[in-house]
Amino acid sequence: MPVYETYASRLRRAETAGQPEVYVYDDLTPFLRDQLRQIFTNCIGPGHKPGLYEDFAPPNANDTWDAIAKLLRRELPTFSEHAKAKATSHDWCMNYLKSSPDLAGVLSLIEICCRVMSKLSKATRDDLRRLGVEEDPAAGLLEVNARFKNAGVGYQFEGGNIVRVDSQYVHAEVVKPALELLGAPEFAEANREFRLAHDHYRAGKLRDCNTAALRSMETVLKVICDVRGWPCDAGATVERLIAVVRANGLFPDYLGGYFDNLIGAMKAGLPKIRDRDGGHGAAPGQAAVPAHVAGFALHLAASNIVLFAQAHRSVPMPGKTKRTADT
Repeated sequence: MPVYETYASRLRRAETAGQPEVYVYDDLTPFLRDQLRQIFTNCIGPGHKPGLYEDFAPPNANDTWDAIAKLLRRELPTFSEHAKAKATSHDWCMNYLKSSPDLAGVLSLIEICCRVMSKLSKATRDDLRRLGVEEDPAAGLLEVNARFKNAGVGYQFEGGNIVRVDSQYVHAEVVKPALELLGAPEFAEANREFRLAHDHYRAGKLRDCNTAALRSMETVLKVICDVRGWPCDAGATVERLIAVVRANGLFPDYLGGYFDNLIGAMKAGLPKIRDRDGGHGAAPGQAAVPAHVAGFALHLAASNIVLFAQAHRSVPMPGKTKRTADT
């Protein structure tokens, strides 16, 4: 259901007007957990109904919540600790959501529920009625993100995954467009690497986040070169890859020294972060990567991915002419 604006919510918004966005990442309040519980129950159904989708409903499962619980029992060691005797799978999942201190596990449950809702958003009304769904799953997904934001918790469900959000503006203008552009089939591997960087970031594996972020950006450039038939070495560096796409006209000549500066920034920025702080055998006792450095690396990679992928979309392929509004 739409987020209802109360006097309290208007007062809270007025009190925080003009203040910078500040998100927490290590706590889900009891109220937020209860809000999510209501969304999942109303948008997936209370249970005891036949499941619809094979990837969440194994052959002998008679309930979508049975399938979710079975998956979590296998993957999360903390899930079974919150089971109650004679409880339904739905109750089991909701009890875990309500009281588990395992934040990564709870976010995993939230992510799976959102994926189920995404699938249910394409179901017929009869199927939804059969499952006991009371609210529109598509609207429920929007509400999940709104509840996270209103609670000041820095996570959103985007592109099938729960991703960490450091700034709503950066997320909307940089990270989300990068995820959308990487959804193209040719960027499947780069998409996997970029999502892996987010997973590492969310889990606090910041060295691995840096490594995966750079690898994703490198893969985007290599795909562009491969699709367009521009020769480059398999082990080409970011500097070399940028030089190749620039030399072959991916960017207009009038940008001139801008890309010289970009190459300089890339040499001094993300690759150096990866070299020093990536996941390639850090020295014993080496200082941990600060979260703000990992966040910078991730957002810098996202910005460059948007730049390269959008340029690839806008520049005609060899032998083709660019369509215009007049053609």
